[in-house]
Order: sequence, then structure tokens, then C-alpha cells
Amino acid sequence: MAARFITTTQVIAEELVRAAEAAQSWQASAKCEAIRVFRKRTKLMRAALGVLGRGEDRAVCEAMLEILGEANRLLSPLRDHDVLRRTIRLAGALFPDEQQRSVRTVLSTALLLHARAHAEITKGDDRAFEEAVLTRVVKAAHRVRTAVKSLAGLELRRREIAASIESKWKSARGALRAAIVTRELALLHAARKEIAAVAGCIGAWQGTSEPSRRVTRFRRRLARIAQSLGEDRDFALLADRLVLERTHIASEEMLEDVLNAILVRRKQIQCSIRRDAKQLVKYRQDDLHTMLLDDLS
Repeated sequence: MAARFITTTQVIAEELVRAAEAAQSWQASAKCEAIRVFRKRTKLMRAALGVLGRGEDRAVCEAMLEILGEANRLLSPLRDHDVLRRTIRLAGALFPDEQQRSVRTVLSTALLLHARAHAEITKGDDRAFEEAVLTRVVKAAHRVRTAVKSLAGLELRRREIAASIESKWKSARGALRAAIVTRELALLHAARKEIAAVAGCIGAWQGTSEPSRRVTRFRRRLARIAQSLGEDRDFALLADRLVLERTHIASEEMLEDVLNAILVRRKQIQCSIRRDAKQLVKYRQDDLHTMLLDDLS
């Protein structure tokens, strides 16, 4: 079981390297996609390392977590810029077809061409800043891949790995339950990383095997609520930026239309989040433990 878990982690490390190298592309769309993939694989890797760190390789796993954390911090300005562009496209899609292009153009002009915070971070030289960041990220990915190859993890057993994932789910489930009771979305957002970590651990647990329907259904629900939380957060940040940069927006009427459309969409997302959260918290801690052990019995 430990060998299988490590093999999956090694596959993720290879994907990290490929994504980091692809992010050095001169093509904007390829760069954005590579950064997105790198971020997703980083989440999976951190989740897997959190489990493997319970065994004999704790020091190595902790070192890799530090490396990945630094890579994410370096990518933060590029990631935020990419997320902003993507959220602008999503905001445009909230309008009828004939209006979408003008909405995206106005928002892009206001927020991307007047991105003061981004200009301050990059000192006005976007290309040089990106190249320096991505060079360091590629080196970090290679270091992680090399370290993963050294993992032994032989003292880890199936039940220990299941117990580790079970513990992560207990924490995430508690946060979800608190959010449902209080109806505070801030608590749901706080649980997002924990939810993603549980989904990542289950993905590494299953590896390339044919997963059971129960585990697959559970993992998909985790992924769906994490995605919904992310979309809601992105729309909230976009609305804040629009208000902050409203002097750069040509039409006050369009601004109000966009803010109202975002508000309506966020209400829909939040209803979906609460519905999915109620389904998820029905899975008790012992349910997950049983599902995982039955999955590989």
C-alpha cells in the first residue's frame, strides 16, 4: 500500500515538472494553463506528502512542503493576474451573447490595464519578473521530483494511511458542519483547503486502480464543493476590484449591471454550496474509513 501511494506521488511530481516547464512558454494561453495545472498538482502533492509525512520520511516530506509553499508564494502575482482574467471571462458569460464582448473589454481595460498592485510588484517589467519567477519554480519542481524518488515509506501500512485521510476528513467535516449551522460562508471558505486536501489524498490512495463507486462519488462531491467555493471567492474578489477601480470604468450603468449579475450568480453558487455541504457531512468519519479499506480489500 505504501509503495502504491508513493508511486502515485512520483507521478504527480513528474506532472509538476512538466507543468512548471510548460509555464515558461511565450504563448499566454499555454502559460496560464500550465500555471493552473501546476497549482492543482501542487495541492495534490501537498495532500499526499501530509500522509507520507506520518512515516519514516517525515523530514523529507516537510522539506518538500516548504519548497512547494515557496513556489506557490512566488507564483502568487502571476496566479492572481490569471485568475482575474478568467473571472472577467466568467462575468462576461453572465450576460446575453451580444453583450459579452463589450463587458469583457470594459472590465479588462479597467482592471488589467490599470492593475496598480501588479505593476508595483513587478516594478513595471512583467516579462523579466515572470521569467525570474518561473525559473525558480522550475528548479523547485525538479528538487521535489528528486526528493520524491528517495521516499521509502515502507513502515506505512494501509490502515495507517486510511487513518491519516480519515483524520483530515474529520477536520474538514467539522468546519463544514459549523458553516451549515451558522450559515457563514467565511467558514466554508476556511474549509476549502481542507476539503481539497482530502480529495487529493483519496486520489493518491486510489492511484491507477478502478475505484469503488462510493469512494468515487464521495471524491466528486468534495471536488465539486471546492470548485464552487473557489468560484464564489473569485467573484467576490472581482466585485471588490470593480468597486475599487470604478473610476476607470467607462459606464457607471454597466458597472451596476455587472455587480448585480455577480450578486445573482453568487447567490446561486452559495445555495449549491450549502446543498452539497449537507450531503457531505452525512459521511461520518467511520464511513470514510470503511469505504477506503473496502476499496482495496
